[in-house]
Amino acid sequence: MRNLPYTENGGDKAKVAESAHYTHTIEGELQSLSRTGLGQHTSPGIIRWISRSIFFGATRRLAQAELALLFSATERPLEELRTIHRDLLPGDHADFPAVVLTDSGPNWKSERIHYVEDWHALELAAGYFPAACELRRAMLDWTSARRIAWPWFLDGALLNLVLGRPTSWSYPGSMCVAKAKRYGAAAGEPWAIVPMPAPRLDGYEPLAETRSEYLDRQLARLKAYCDARERLLGPAGLPASASRRRRSGTAWVAVDWFVRNRIQGERQEAIAEDSKVTSERISTGITEIENLLT
Repeated sequence: MRNLPYTENGGDKAKVAESAHYTHTIEGELQSLSRTGLGQHTSPGIIRWISRSIFFGATRRLAQAELALLFSATERPLEELRTIHRDLLPGDHADFPAVVLTDSGPNWKSERIHYVEDWHALELAAGYFPAACELRRAMLDWTSARRIAWPWFLDGALLNLVLGRPTSWSYPGSMCVAKAKRYGAAAGEPWAIVPMPAPRLDGYEPLAETRSEYLDRQLARLKAYCDARERLLGPAGLPASASRRRRSGTAWVAVDWFVRNRIQGERQEAIAEDSKVTSERISTGITEIENLLT
């Protein structure tokens, strides 16, 4: 079993893959599958996680200049929040900065420690601290200009800003590969495992049957078992994984088109000319990826 490099919320447990070569990273593993699931079937959550992981990887690969602008715009307010954290909790080494939120009334006052660990937490802190407000505004300006100001993207972007660099930009999640089985999910989401006992194989009696007769009987039982397992998943909203294999180009080439159009600001006509496809195909691909991401 091997656990691939991952990012995960949670103080000093958080890790970010720093290599620009993704062969043994989550993104590389997902790219190699060329489908919208980890196995025969998938789920809406897994589809989104795969798409978002590949999208973050394509952004790292293609849009370093644009990511550098985001990191530069957020560096000062983020460092101010870190300074507040160090002064407030000198012995606390959590990755996400902490502040104290103070509320009061005529006869009461409350104070609570608040970790700026996701977008919702940052929005709350922005009502109390100018540095948090500035960080929020810088992130919104960058994402809104590119039409990607989605809460899930802002969550992932904040984690990368706190923990990483433009060259280590990746989507929060974890993945485990054990022999031929793959398990994975976005940070904070459970891995999808639906147990069902497998049939026990009969013994093989070479003096009473041929090898082919024995294998045919066992394969028939295993096929019936697989069919029964898959029938349970469809009504539960877990469709078959869709293949993204192509005759030429990469399976997720439309993600690159999306990054070039939305993040880098390239016109669809220019992308079509460079990719030797029609503008309609580029437009369809970009729309498809946006639907998968959101």
